[in-house]
Amino acid sequence: HMATIIYKDAKVLYGGRDLSADHNELSIEYASEMLDVTTFGDSTRINKGGLSTASVSGTGFWNGGTNNADSLLFGLVGDDVEPLTVFGDGITEGAVSGGYSMKAVVENYNIGTAVGSMLTFNVTAQGRGIK
Repeated sequence: HMATIIYKDAKVLYGGRDLSADHNELSIEYASEMLDVTTFGDSTRINKGGLSTASVSGTGFWNGGTNNADSLLFGLVGDDVEPLTVFGDGITEGAVSGGYSMKAVVENYNIGTAVGSMLTFNVTAQGRGIK
């Protein structure tokens, strides 16, 4: 029996900065590259798991000004030093699980919307590995 989570209090922390209040969507992707090892005589593709990949993407409402989400995210594009930590259902004091953390490269930060709508942003970060 799986626990059901109502997604209402996710936390997004990047390099000690809490960017949660500006986000309203969050996605965590963890995958393995598929390596083709198909040889003569095989009638189907044969795959082996390769290197792992991890990424996080988020969407929210644009918030400008010094030390707000826009100035922080804009300045983080290309950064690969700070840890990215995501909690899907908030942070519970004393809990030892419930979150994901990785060193990540902020791949992109985009803003824009249609006329008459709230200005939104989206951001994507890729896991940079353990080196």
